Formats: sequence, structure tokens, C-alpha cells
Amino acid sequence: ALTLAEGEPEQIGPRLRAGEFDLALLFHFPGVRERPSAGLRNVTLLEDPMDVAFPVEHPLVEKPALSLADLRDQQWVQTSASSPCARHVVRSCLAAGFEPYVAFESDDYDTVQGLVAAGVGVALIPRLALTRVHSGIVVRALAPASPARTVTAATVNNPGVNPAARAMIGVLREVARHHTAAPSV
Repeated sequence: ALTLAEGEPEQIGPRLRAGEFDLALLFHFPGVRERPSAGLRNVTLLEDPMDVAFPVEHPLVEKPALSLADLRDQQWVQTSASSPCARHVVRSCLAAGFEPYVAFESDDYDTVQGLVAAGVGVALIPRLALTRVHSGIVVRALAPASPARTVTAATVNNPGVNPAARAMIGVLREVARHHTAAPSV
């Protein structure tokens, strides 16, 4: 039987190690010391870039090449400050020379898109969370490259891995290949 549980990687990794799950999808962010997948068998599925979302009438929408530094004077919408994704956004902005002013937080990317559409800020949103794009926003990739997270499938690190989990990893690899081959924003 399939079941689904959501949580941050640092919550899901220990539950997988404890045998509560047979398989977990985890996100890894560059520059993060904590490794929720330590002691697990990880299969890298794909790199998931984070693109900037603007309200449709935002003046930067038409800028030919857009860098993270161009967003220094903007208000931001992001996931909750304690989330690895939000910490990654802040680290990326700091590396670009500024600390983002976060006006709104939501861990639901549809809500983040709605807030951006309402004009209360800009957001960096992972492409995997942009399968449906709100009609009130414009999504742009950043140059020279957008910040990204790595998506992995993790299982316990022993030979007795559930055969269904092994089969699901094959399915996930195939889906990731198709997703990676699809045109980007």
C-alpha cells in the first residue's frame, strides 16, 4: 500500500532510518551542513532550479538578463524562515550582496504564487513547484544560473530494501529524465 507523509528533510530522514518508511524524496541545498540523508542510500534524481516569480506588471519582467542582485530592493515572499528552502534563498541573496526583506511567508507554493500575483513581493520558487503557474505572475530564470536544490530518492542503506521501493526508484528516475528533458522557463 502506498502512503504519503510530508515534512522537511531533517524530519523525514530520521523516520526513514527508523523504518517508518521504505522510500523518501529529499531535497538537498548547497552550503547546508546538516545532511538529513546521512546513513541512507541516495539516488540523485535531478537538479531543481529556483526561478523568480514577479507580478505581471513588475518593471523587472522585461529586463533581458536578470540576476539575483537585481532583486536587492524588492520585498520577498518565501517559505517559513526555518525551512531549508528559505535558508537557501537567504544564503543565495547574501552571496549576491544583500539580505532579502521577507514580507510574507507561506509553505504552500500556490499561496506564494497568489501573494506574488497580489503584488506584495517577489519569490524564488523551485521549478517542480511551478507545474501550475498563476495567471497573475511571470516566471523568469536568473543569469548566469538560478539557485537550485538537488532532489534525491533515499532508502535505508542495507541489502534488504523493499522491492517495491526499488521499483519506485526506477519510476522516479524515468519521470526525472522526462522532467529534465522538458523545456525550462
